[in-house]
Amino acid sequence: HRRWLEHPTLGSSADLVALPLKNTAGVEFYPLDLSLRNSDMQLSPGDPVNIVGFPLGETQGGGLPIWKTGTIASDLDINYGGKAKFLVDATARSGMSGSPVYARRFTAQDKTGSTNGVTKFLGIYSEENQALELGAVWKAEAVAALYDSLP
Repeated sequence: HRRWLEHPTLGSSADLVALPLKNTAGVEFYPLDLSLRNSDMQLSPGDPVNIVGFPLGETQGGGLPIWKTGTIASDLDINYGGKAKFLVDATARSGMSGSPVYARRFTAQDKTGSTNGVTKFLGIYSEENQALELGAVWKAEAVAALYDSLP
């Protein structure tokens, strides 16, 4: 008996699962805002992205993840390997699988020192080819489909 839920159409061919959680009393959650996938931002190969995770189990302290930077390495409108994935050029390491991938853009500071920003959720980091320094990201739409299929 599996303890996880697979993607509704991709099944085990997708490195995406949901874990039902029990005994969550006293646990503080920081849920992923899937609506950020709809943020208005045009992206192309070469644009910077952030992979937010725990490379080799490292944290920035207090259990907080590390923000690694990479760039989009394939066209976002093409499914890499025939699956709902795209590539990033990043020096990611073990422990990064399952990490959310974001694009963030900020405007210049105004007279008060404030900046406005836009964050777009791009997907979940899944695998890496360390020799090529390339990683695959399951697209946000695939993540949303898994979420929407949950009981």
